[in-house]
Amino acid sequence: MAGFEAPVFSTRSAEISIKMMEDYYARGWEHAAKGGDVAWCPRGVHTEILDVMGVYSANPENYGAVCALQGEMRFVQRAEARGFSTDICSYYRGALGFADEMSRLGGPPPNAPLGGMPRPNMLISSSCRCDPKMKGSEVLQRYFDVPLYTYEHLCPPVSDPDCIDRAALQHYIDYNLQGVKGLIAFLERQTNRKLDMEKLAQSVRNSVETWHLLDEIYELRKSVPCPMPSHDLLKTIQPWMWMSGQEQCLDFYRGLRDELQERVRNGVGVIEDEEYRIFWLGTPLPFDLALYNYLQDRGAVCVTELGYYASKPVPVDLSDPLRALVERWFWGIDLFGSDGTELVCNTMGGNLVSQWIKDYRIDGVITFAIRDCRIASTGHKHWMRTIRENTDLPVMLIEGTIADSRAYSPDKTRADIDIFLDMVASRKKRSAG
Repeated sequence: MAGFEAPVFSTRSAEISIKMMEDYYARGWEHAAKGGDVAWCPRGVHTEILDVMGVYSANPENYGAVCALQGEMRFVQRAEARGFSTDICSYYRGALGFADEMSRLGGPPPNAPLGGMPRPNMLISSSCRCDPKMKGSEVLQRYFDVPLYTYEHLCPPVSDPDCIDRAALQHYIDYNLQGVKGLIAFLERQTNRKLDMEKLAQSVRNSVETWHLLDEIYELRKSVPCPMPSHDLLKTIQPWMWMSGQEQCLDFYRGLRDELQERVRNGVGVIEDEEYRIFWLGTPLPFDLALYNYLQDRGAVCVTELGYYASKPVPVDLSDPLRALVERWFWGIDLFGSDGTELVCNTMGGNLVSQWIKDYRIDGVITFAIRDCRIASTGHKHWMRTIRENTDLPVMLIEGTIADSRAYSPDKTRADIDIFLDMVASRKKRSAG
């Protein structure tokens, strides 16, 4: 990794996930070479439907993350040279720069990480969560001149407890279901194929079971010592985000759950002597994963994080696959951690943060405030204030961007970590009496 030390992972599953994602990108090129349909679609598109219809889904944000993990900055810089603001999500900036270069060259840029993404013959986007997706997809359409389908995916105003009403929420689900039906109609027109509802039903069952497995995995990480740290989670969450519903994805999470169960039974932790349990409040740092090893070398393990939590599973009616798919997304993505009993920043309330501090036996909190990702950073000050008002835990703030390493100093961050851990050690010594 250019400029950054390579991380060391604790679990076998993290290494398996890396290979899975490499294969996923390779399959995209193989699929395109055979004349298969390729859609570029950001997070928030129901890829279970695309998989069943034989459409390969390439994800611009994930490719931006791939570039960040490999220390590749040229596509971010290419986007900036073309006039895109540094305020735009740097994951998406990287994807726009890649698209610009691909359009200029008439093919994939040389030496692109994992070979890059195959040229799309359609673009799909939804309004779910992230800021740049709708306009970003319009920009991509200018580069590739292919059909674009966008649909609304509404999230209720979870900042107002009066709006968390089961009857009212059904209206959101009904509305989002219409958007998914529109997506299916678009795909059937583009591919000249009909959606196989039996295959979709199986994909949705896989997706819901995976959701339950993720909950088991988070529960297992409450164990002392912790069996898996946050940077392993960043690697192992990727199949869920981009391959949900596939048998390979389900098998992977069964294996990860089994691996963590075995580690817990045998008392195997991330490090031999776990002194401090750290709550990483936000999304893990993608381009400096070795920072987590730096913490571990000093007896501290990041035992959990909020960035990719998929909520406690709720029952969904699998007899209606389309509605079940919409509900899985709605309860697991739009309302995670929101119980309607408090004002909420982002979608995660201080109540859940406080509960996790108890459940995971937290000794200190690190929060990563991402300047170019509002959805990942909204609420950080609220959470930090909640922690300081209700606990005496040390809290450290790291500021940066989600994929632009130029705005980040690894040396300064490590120096700040040393000071933070001194505070954690002092607090723990005081608490021990």
